[in-house]
Amino acid sequence: MPTIPPNDTHLKSPKQWSPVSYAFLGDAVWELYVRRAFFAPPCKPVEYDLKTKRAARAEAQDMVLRELMDESNEEPFFTEEELAVVRWGRNGGSAGNTPSRLRGKKKGGFATYRNASALECVVGYLYITDGTRLQVMMDRVIGSGLLERTTLEKWK
Repeated sequence: MPTIPPNDTHLKSPKQWSPVSYAFLGDAVWELYVRRAFFAPPCKPVEYDLKTKRAARAEAQDMVLRELMDESNEEPFFTEEELAVVRWGRNGGSAGNTPSRLRGKKKGGFATYRNASALECVVGYLYITDGTRLQVMMDRVIGSGLLERTTLEKWK
């Protein structure tokens, strides 16, 4: 997918934006990739909507990030720089935005939401800094069936 970064991003260091800014952008980029992945084959609007909502939820994004970071894979996916962005995004101060469905002692929602924010942060970061690498990441997520698996979960 071609990237169209804002005009002035080439004038600044990537670290001049906050992890929350990258997560804001990454959320939209993630959903666009999700919608493109589910575009074909044609289906009813309600099916498009359901798949997109399930794949864009914090629980699904947490699942994707954990899979990409799984060290039992043949080769770790993220570079050291990308792992630093993941850590940066995870600590980006999203605690106050945790959805109420994820709050509570037994739900583990704060960690789930932090991981979702971290994934969105790295997606936004790669969108601005390295569109080719973002495409590699999304090809892996989509091509491995991981994105499709997120739609099979019935997140509570």
